[in-house]
Amino acid sequence: MKHVQATLLTGYVTIAVKGSMPELFFQRCVDHKIPVWNVKKG
Repeated sequence: MKHVQATLLTGYVTIAVKGSMPELFFQRCVDHKIPVWNVKKG
């Protein structure tokens, strides 16, 4: 079997956060050191 070395992937995604308390999602991102930018209220 061929051994495949792990690769680091980078990139970005666009998401829509819905619900009664979307700020909790962003707080979890901060807690896990996930960068968030260009936040828009829709």
